Amino acid sequence: MLDGFYQQLRARGGQRNNLADVGALIVFANHYVMSGGKELTPRQYAATRDLMRQQVLASDALQQASDGDLQYRAEKMIIDTSATFTQYQSYQSRAAGGDPCAVKRVIEAARASALSTLHVLFA
Repeated sequence: MLDGFYQQLRARGGQRNNLADVGALIVFANHYVMSGGKELTPRQYAATRDLMRQQVLASDALQQASDGDLQYRAEKMIIDTSATFTQYQSYQSRAAGGDPCAVKRVIEAARASALSTLHVLFA
């Protein structure tokens, strides 16, 4: 799970040790799920990453956190998001005859994952 996420992160110019880059890709992935497959535009993604960077720099708690704590937070967010994204792709591959309640549960999981990410970065 982590490897796939890190490949996507590198493809978008992000670094795995940068909490703001990780947060931006998590928002991107959760937006994709919640919007039914619509991607953020490059401009929206860049703005999201800039906002995440500002928040990380403004957060005393994140600035004082150990590298280990930051890595733990990032990897937990990645795993949660990757699991949700994988479930979404699985339901999408079963396509038209899929269970609408199951898709709704995945979208709710994406929403919860996005809120968790925002809580880590903005709390």
